Amino acid sequence: MENSDRVRQIKTILLQALAQEGNKNKKLADSLAFGEKSGDIADMATREKDAFEKIGEFQRQQEKINSLHLALLRVTEGGWNGECGECGEKIPLKRIESYPTSDLCVGCQSLKEEKEKGRK
Repeated sequence: MENSDRVRQIKTILLQALAQEGNKNKKLADSLAFGEKSGDIADMATREKDAFEKIGEFQRQQEKINSLHLALLRVTEGGWNGECGECGEKIPLKRIESYPTSDLCVGCQSLKEEKEKGRK
């Protein structure tokens, strides 16, 4: 596969992932709209707890979107075509589809995780 084709495929994967995550984020944001404020203290506490959980989920979702934007920027401006940041081998497109922000191949990611486990 030619480099430009690979870059185009990676861009497509990232744009699709961005669209999906953006839709999830919009649904979360819409669900945060506070409605009824009446009820007893237990009802209000439950609504507040639910709201905090949704806010946390919204923030995690936003972090995913930011990571996808950075990956897209890396591809668009830096010419990254999916090589592993550690060993330089091309990351399989299936891995990029599954983990669009990954910059390590499976082998290097496993080594990284093993090293991190050893530090704990």
